[in-house]
Amino acid sequence: MNRNFKTGVAALLFTTTVSAVEISNFSGDARFYYGTSDDYPKGLFDKSSSLGQFAVAADLGLVFTESVSGNIGVSYLSTLGLDKVAFDYVYAGGTTKDQLWLDEINFDAKLLEGTKL
Repeated sequence: MNRNFKTGVAALLFTTTVSAVEISNFSGDARFYYGTSDDYPKGLFDKSSSLGQFAVAADLGLVFTESVSGNIGVSYLSTLGLDKVAFDYVYAGGTTKDQLWLDEINFDAKLLEGTKL
């Protein structure tokens, strides 16, 4: 088989599978983390003694078939350009670059349900 045919078949299977997936629930939140300390000679809210970061999280419950379901959770972390303006340090990841984290992924398959042993 040629490569284009295999790619086309894979794309068709992927789009068919994705279109059959049902989102059973959605949840998420947005947060701003900020911390500071009163280290002498720095002031309590001095940017050189402060750290901060924004986070947006989303969790999706997915149903693939009657017997296969799953969950996926992601978080997006960013300083939104406020590093070196409002704070000098970030909470997670040790970098001021934007980050996308895969928090959780799991699948639940009920393969033997209804089977007589």
